[in-house]
Amino acid sequence: MAGRNHIPPHALKLGSRPLIDDPRAAAAIHRAPPPSGPAPTSSARPHHIEEHILAQRRDMQALLLDNQRLAATHVALKQELAVAQRDLRHFSATAAAVQADSESQVRDVFEQSLKTEAEARSIAGLSVELGRVRDDIQKLSSDRNELTAKLQAINGDIVRARSELHHLPAIQQEIEVMNREIQRGR
Repeated sequence: MAGRNHIPPHALKLGSRPLIDDPRAAAAIHRAPPPSGPAPTSSARPHHIEEHILAQRRDMQALLLDNQRLAATHVALKQELAVAQRDLRHFSATAAAVQADSESQVRDVFEQSLKTEAEARSIAGLSVELGRVRDDIQKLSSDRNELTAKLQAINGDIVRARSELHHLPAIQQEIEVMNREIQRGR
């Protein structure tokens, strides 16, 4: 099932091989008016029948060319849709991972600050130890500031990822409109 919608690469290169065998007929595809009047009868001259057949062949070749263009466009749109859906899944997973990581960092910072405060209270009676604890608190405060700065950067990344996600519905809408136009063209 994985190759169900796969077409070989040469199928998208419409200009690599002629679709119409007769170059004169190819040049006249869009110049010849559609046949009008009653259908030829058995009493019609062979020349008129040949002209009618050639006109029908030109029409069929033009329809075949249009159909191949539409098929190539359809395949390209399907591929673009698959890429957009993959990107959407990737952005969603990335945003969730970044948010979980930032929440974990906030918990770690909070737990570190609680631990530091408990240590400070337990050694309040010792002046030497108190000086060491104050040094530790200053270090943890700078670490907290550094982690807060990192957290702000991560939050900025989340905001950017979310803004990129807002563009995806517009892209999907355009693809749906193109698909409907293709369906109307068929």
